[in-house]
Amino acid sequence: MLKLLIMLLVAYLLGSIPTGVWIGKIFFHTDIRKAGSGNIGTTNTYRVLGKTAGTVVMLIDILKGALSTLQPVVFGAPIVHGVVINGLLIGLGAILGNTFSIFDGFKGGKAVATSAGILAGYNFPFFIVACIIFGSLVYITSMVSVASMAALTIITFLSLLYQDGVLTTVAFVLTLFIIYRHRANLDRIKAGTENMVPFGLYHHYRLSHPIKPKQDADDSKASVTENDNADANPETVKDETSTVKAPKAATKVTSEEAQLDNNTSSTESK
Repeated sequence: MLKLLIMLLVAYLLGSIPTGVWIGKIFFHTDIRKAGSGNIGTTNTYRVLGKTAGTVVMLIDILKGALSTLQPVVFGAPIVHGVVINGLLIGLGAILGNTFSIFDGFKGGKAVATSAGILAGYNFPFFIVACIIFGSLVYITSMVSVASMAALTIITFLSLLYQDGVLTTVAFVLTLFIIYRHRANLDRIKAGTENMVPFGLYHHYRLSHPIKPKQDADDSKASVTENDNADANPETVKDETSTVKAPKAATKVTSEEAQLDNNTSSTESK
């Protein structure tokens, strides 16, 4: 039991390392929590600090998950009440640390790269498959958030082929957890304001089919509604037109009366 607790603690501390924050402050003198989306993960690091920093952060976050999961392989699997503890379960400690980092006020990232890391440490061939799926979805959707959630969902179903109950269970739990962590992204996706990577099929589509601002769309809709009402009620429009023209007629009559009064006054004066 003590061995299990130590491994979970090590996994948590590894996962807690805020890679993006430390690299940003040490090498770029920038706090990525105050730039871009404010997230400390790979995507925001790419956005704020560039490709090199983003790649380093991604690899380190994957490594944190892999090392956590490989502890039972290196030091021997802990046994609790006769049950050998699976390395995937220990790797969950790194997910917890990445999300609620002791070094970042118990805040953190969304644990996508670290989740990939624990899969790499547990089943490397399946990790390669997962990377191919994720990369393909990023290219299709141009959104890392969508690719992350969709990839984990697909991976959960594919894990059934391995007939590994622990793998499927952990994949399912992580899918739900990461979707929950992407709540703000889901809101932006619905609003059409989610951040996109500068490549991919959907990015190309958006460039060639820009979305109209909401105000313009509302104005256009209102104009169409008015035209429809006019077509449906021509008599009403005619009455309104007559009403608008009426004051001009009244003005004309008033002017004629005033001229007549002036002529009368002139005659009387003579």
